[in-house]
Amino acid sequence: MCRKGLVAIAALSVSMCSLAVYAATKTVDLDAQTANGAESKCDLNVLSTFPVQIENVVTNKAVGDAFEFTWASAGPGGFRSSVTPGTAGGVGARWVWSTNQTVYAYTGTSCDRDICFLKTAGPDALGGTCSLGCADDGVLMSMSRGTGGAVNLVWSGGTASYTIFRASSANGLTAPANALTTTTNLAASDTPPAGGLFFYQVRGSSCITQKACSSNAQCNPASEGICVSRGPFSVPGRSLSSTDVTVSSASLTASLITFFSPPKVVFRVTSTAQPGGLLDTVSNNSTQPLTYTSEAYPPGCCPSGTGDHPVRCRLRAHVFTGVRP
Repeated sequence: MCRKGLVAIAALSVSMCSLAVYAATKTVDLDAQTANGAESKCDLNVLSTFPVQIENVVTNKAVGDAFEFTWASAGPGGFRSSVTPGTAGGVGARWVWSTNQTVYAYTGTSCDRDICFLKTAGPDALGGTCSLGCADDGVLMSMSRGTGGAVNLVWSGGTASYTIFRASSANGLTAPANALTTTTNLAASDTPPAGGLFFYQVRGSSCITQKACSSNAQCNPASEGICVSRGPFSVPGRSLSSTDVTVSSASLTASLITFFSPPKVVFRVTSTAQPGGLLDTVSNNSTQPLTYTSEAYPPGCCPSGTGDHPVRCRLRAHVFTGVRP
């Protein structure tokens, strides 16, 4: 008897653990107010395991603040949308997507691998910075001409290791494609192609001051990322790979983004039993006329009292049109 009891408990434990992977919630602090903590949330729900169907939900409860967001790890291709000014009940956006391929749990730690928000309206003072852009990393660099067309670079300050960048334009100079080498030294030499004009920058591994922004247009996507007010938050996601996000949405068989807000009663009908029938009380709390048709009582009655069903309707169907405060 004791062994049977232990087996039953073990089986129940396994069942409960298997259900736990079908939903994940991460609370996030969007308004940066300590009084209400992490007031908003991001949800990931597995609606179906085969074929895979996932629901990603962003709920904004930062009262009065509106945001754009980029949730790169939500699923193949990422979830990019916006949420209207938050309410105590929550407003938000929902993405339901499907794929025939196997997906893996993935959680990122940076804006290009996780979720980040940019405030677009609202009372809370939340400035934006380019997620990868650095206005000051503490590095002071000087250049001098070397022999044979070489350029000698010497720098101080900042934090090792240092990455050296070279490009033919100052715009986007620190894009990953322009990186020459990474070193812990405080000097380097480079010989650029002949006959051109080139720009150099040495960047340390830490940033003292990030580049400020108010929109994505003020950040170079390749070298400075996106404009961010809040995040990253390490929100659970899904990918076709267990080691990185899936940047393409080509694997999706369905994709639908919807927006939601708390339910609000705008029309109410209350039916009360009365001798000989029902009494319907109708209340229209909207600002527009509504048409409401009630069914005759009892169900299936014959309005004329003739035919195959002799039961006469005790309350005739009626129509209500208008606005009632």
